[in-house]
Amino acid sequence: MLESILVQALSGISSGMVLFLVASGMTLIFGTLRVANFAHGSFYMIAAYLSFTITRSIGGGTGGFLLSLLVAPLCVALLGLVIERFLLRRIATRAHQYQLILTYALTLIMADAVKLIWGRDNRTVPRPAALDGAFEILGTPFPTYYAMLIVVGAVIALALHVLLTRTRFGKVLRASVADGQMVGALGIDVPRLYTGVFALGAGLAGLGGALAAP
Repeated sequence: MLESILVQALSGISSGMVLFLVASGMTLIFGTLRVANFAHGSFYMIAAYLSFTITRSIGGGTGGFLLSLLVAPLCVALLGLVIERFLLRRIATRAHQYQLILTYALTLIMADAVKLIWGRDNRTVPRPAALDGAFEILGTPFPTYYAMLIVVGAVIALALHVLLTRTRFGKVLRASVADGQMVGALGIDVPRLYTGVFALGAGLAGLGGALAAP
């Protein structure tokens, strides 16, 4: 009984780690840019489909999976950079309704683009052989892939904490949230900083999508 409860709890934590990656990116964007990005879930979706394409083109296996973990989030981060630089920045000073309408429109556009490129059928990404097994916890098997999700989520959480609290980037970012005009007066390119934050948030959602694909 205790073993089953423990395994179920760990399974829930592993699923929660994927949601954490997506939510941390959205929180980073909203906390910095004050943008309620309706299209954030679409970044997650696109990364999952990109992971499918990359893995299939490589022929599957651990190499294809690792490559998808690198390429898919980077592609989504680049997409986020373009969206912030050429769309959201143009309406940054307007009412929040404009941001909601724009990001909702982007959600519809990206959803239709996915249907056009990958079709409407379900796509599956095989788990790499190195992570396809299981190990026992108190005699109850627990998937190795779920354990990897927990480890990756914890590492990303620690990395974000260090980035935001121990680095110059984090200090400048927190200062810009408190008083962006003062930070700009000190010679820091605040719009470029915000673009980088948006790309980072999109990349985190992309990483979540790539990890959730198998």
